Amino acid sequence: MKKGVLILCFALVASLGPASGREQLEKAAAQGNAEAQFNLGNLYANGEGVPKNLTKATEWYRKAADQGHIQAQNSLGRLYANSDAIPKSLAERHQLDKAATQGDATAKYSLRDKYAKGDGAPKDWAKAVEWYRKAAEQGNISAQVNLGLMYDEGRGVPKNFMAATKWFRKAAEQGDASAQNNLGVAYGNGRGVPKDEIEGLAWFNIAAASGDAGAVKNRGIMEARVGRQLTLAAQQRSKQILKELEVAKQSRPPTQPNDSAAKISPATETPKGSGTGAIISSEGHVLTAAHVVAGAKRLKILTSQGIKTAKILRVDEANDLAVLKLVDGTFSALPVAPSRKVRLGQTVATIGFPNVDIQGFSPKVTKGEISSLNGIGDDPRAWQISVPVQPGNSGGALLDESGNVIGVVVSKLGLKAARATGDIPQNVNYAVKSTYALALLEPYLGANAPEPNDGTRKLSFEDMVAKAQPSVVLILVY
Repeated sequence: MKKGVLILCFALVASLGPASGREQLEKAAAQGNAEAQFNLGNLYANGEGVPKNLTKATEWYRKAADQGHIQAQNSLGRLYANSDAIPKSLAERHQLDKAATQGDATAKYSLRDKYAKGDGAPKDWAKAVEWYRKAAEQGNISAQVNLGLMYDEGRGVPKNFMAATKWFRKAAEQGDASAQNNLGVAYGNGRGVPKDEIEGLAWFNIAAASGDAGAVKNRGIMEARVGRQLTLAAQQRSKQILKELEVAKQSRPPTQPNDSAAKISPATETPKGSGTGAIISSEGHVLTAAHVVAGAKRLKILTSQGIKTAKILRVDEANDLAVLKLVDGTFSALPVAPSRKVRLGQTVATIGFPNVDIQGFSPKVTKGEISSLNGIGDDPRAWQISVPVQPGNSGGALLDESGNVIGVVVSKLGLKAARATGDIPQNVNYAVKSTYALALLEPYLGANAPEPNDGTRKLSFEDMVAKAQPSVVLILVY
């Protein structure tokens, strides 16, 4: 039945009275009209003009559902999932499955919800995630929130705070207050995103304006933590976010899916990659690995002074090195020392941001030795190091015990080596020697670079790390 006929059915109920309108629907339904069967099911399900009767509602929903009516299949599935008055069996649940496979996002969400609750089906978190994802990708806000929670709690999927934040953001940008509050928590704690209390408070403001009780409480806590000046800055940021959302809404083509709201601005995009870098001049020159920034359209750098933008100045692909420049600010910098004095077996370390989606955004320190004065295949440009590194450590400075940069972490032996040797390599990693970095940095250092520490002033390892940490940065690639 076309939309006009559907409107006529409701008009009959309104103009002829409940009994007459129902009779018209029953007549059309008895003749096999799926739309009338669906609407008759709605009357019984909601008790509109007839006593509420879920058994009759189920009967009419099933007739329409058997004809492929997606809304009826969804409504039937929701009855089986949520109503104790109707028996739930594996045979009956096929109606909702049928609607879901035909692409109805609401039906998919209902099915996910049923699996997650274990109501009418064996509890199966992986199945819930599968169906939440399909509905979430079609823009279903509730499914997006629930998928975010699945990732946040590690139910049905490995715990992944970055993925959780991605789905919270999609729902938040469609106006869901609970997702906005969750996004505020993520920014406030650095959970899945770089810690940014202003951004977190801004999202709390937006959620609180919608009446979310949790956001109201979190806003008060955050305001007390950051003080009046940053509270005012967060209020301005809230206005900016709302303006960006409105602009995106007005510019979005009518046929564009709702979940494309995640593209509202560069500020809210999810990075496609990350790595580590080291500030090596007070003006904000950053040394990192070339492969970290390869293909980047835009860079954001998490520094001790907050998130900064940066541009790529120079790339040495042959040696896997790159020089970036932070757009503004004055920074604490690490000295770069020549590599000629480095000795086999000496202690080295790196500070970096490995696997931020799992391990978080706080810096991680690892320690080891110079295992070889040459790299893989006796490459003279690199050190072999026993410092444990993981994805995300790439581009990080290799530090000696005095806090000098003597190399840049670039690679590790992994699965390819394991397949070739039949054994998994243990802490066989590589760093490009600082000599090659100095050649690349020569045009940018000058008086803005600190002099290397000659080792006459001894530092404990902990003090060296504390001194170096403000100069280590997380690079987010967009």
